Amino acid sequence: MKIAVQLYTLRRELEKDFYSVIKQVAELGYEGVEFAGFYNINANDMHDVLTNLNLKVAGSHTSLELLEKNIDEVIEYNQIIGNKDIVIPWAKVDNIDDVKHLINRIKPIIGKLKNVNMNLHYHNHNHELVPYQEGYLLDYLFNELPELSAEIDTHWVTRANVEPISYLKKYQKRTKLVHLKDLVIIDGKPNYAPLGEGIMDLVGIIDQAQENGCEWLVVENDEPRQGGIRDIQISINYLKKILSR
Repeated sequence: MKIAVQLYTLRRELEKDFYSVIKQVAELGYEGVEFAGFYNINANDMHDVLTNLNLKVAGSHTSLELLEKNIDEVIEYNQIIGNKDIVIPWAKVDNIDDVKHLINRIKPIIGKLKNVNMNLHYHNHNHELVPYQEGYLLDYLFNELPELSAEIDTHWVTRANVEPISYLKKYQKRTKLVHLKDLVIIDGKPNYAPLGEGIMDLVGIIDQAQENGCEWLVVENDEPRQGGIRDIQISINYLKKILSR
């Protein structure tokens, strides 16, 4: 498995100086990046930056609305930078009617991406893990769309009081990308933490991701309290130690 960082973690730093920050990502030992926007950099320039730093693309978070309105432009940009994995980062999923509506929106996108040898993934939060029938709303989505890959965010699965290792196991063969961030309790509430500084069974999660055939472990922290660079440094140091066992 390779290690990438979801660049949303570094959004504040990247907005100030994209090139300097992306260079630091490579210097820390990350093999890839997962995008959440492109900071007004054209595709050819982005390709050159990544090539010069020997960074691969481990997916791109792309809103459902953008995919519906401008899928041809999305495809073109991502083909230029060498990315085959498009990820829907969030969708309104509060009940089964929302899920059925989402399925109808996603179906044509899967087809268009498949035609150009690209994959569509769905990244969960905790709101999709509402019990429904024998599982959860998220399961209904994946069951109805067998060609939709699952980018399981193990932190958000845990926040939904679902055991993340068994949930990962449920989607073997469909989890090319797995999101990792640790969880801590602050003032009685769940919060984000760098890997190894919280309460999650990350070793078990990583072992299951390996068993699943995961290609990319994607480090993320929505709100890094120690600053983005310091946060991702702690996380990659932890991951390297675990993966070297």
